[in-house]
Amino acid sequence: SGGRVQTVVVRLIIDKENEINEFYNKECSSNFKFNACFQDLNKKEFAWPIKGKVATYFNDFVGSAPSKGIDIQAQAGELVRASREGIVVLSNHVGGYGQTVMIEHYDGFLTVYAMNQKVLVKAGDKVFKGDPIAEVAQMGSKTVEHFEIRKVNVATNPLYYLP
Repeated sequence: SGGRVQTVVVRLIIDKENEINEFYNKECSSNFKFNACFQDLNKKEFAWPIKGKVATYFNDFVGSAPSKGIDIQAQAGELVRASREGIVVLSNHVGGYGQTVMIEHYDGFLTVYAMNQKVLVKAGDKVFKGDPIAEVAQMGSKTVEHFEIRKVNVATNPLYYLP
């Protein structure tokens, strides 16, 4: 009987997650820059990975595709810091992103830090908010840090979570 109750509870949780994802996909698919759909109580837990002006906003077109994050102006070699505590799940070159670090945050959130000249962490490392994880690269005429926040594997507007 206890196993059946547990199965029902797990099914209810999965159904609710699917319902939330459907709502996000249906109701929050336009004008992400100003859309409040992704605001969340976890907002204050995130920190800026680097200080600088936002050069490209979430959902702005970069080439032929909308940006899944923001680009923050920076200086080449500047330290990039973990936005929240978590476990590094990727520290490698990713096509279109350059040297990239991805951090899993235990609660369905994942942060992505891209366009780096050097990564300072490896997969499996535990990091804390503010820990140095990479150095910004000069990418052609741009020197920016690309930053994404994904919730339940869906790219969300980082500006809704950053202080």
